[in-house]
Amino acid sequence: MPVSVGFDAIPGARFDGLVTEVGVTTTATGTTFPVTVRLGAGASDIRSGMAAVVDMILGDAEAPDRFILPGPAVGEDRGGRFVFVAEPAGDGLAVVRRRPVMVGAFAVGGLEVLDGLTEGERVVVAGVNRLQDGDEVRLDAAGAP
Repeated sequence: MPVSVGFDAIPGARFDGLVTEVGVTTTATGTTFPVTVRLGAGASDIRSGMAAVVDMILGDAEAPDRFILPGPAVGEDRGGRFVFVAEPAGDGLAVVRRRPVMVGAFAVGGLEVLDGLTEGERVVVAGVNRLQDGDEVRLDAAGAP
């Protein structure tokens, strides 16, 4: 994803860059998305530790062949990024299955998931850091986990 980067220490200057990595860190207090940006040519005045303002052009949530999930729905650990898919088990209950996913760019409404999900699957969108594969959850009145 292309970005434009500005630095307070270099007033008026903007640098073109590219997002090379988007992480997901979920803790008890919330979810953050560490982002790595590689700057293009002409960025020789920039030093490690300088504060930056990064302008991102977010993807179109209506683009085909991908899903947009809220950030807290995507977990990450040593095994990579994952979501929990809820498989109905009857009586308003479901069993969650951990599913590896490939995450793309930020998009309006969350993160794009490029691979690992099928249309119509129910994805757990909260509490991911407290679940394990095979846990049983109760579906809400609308049938969502």
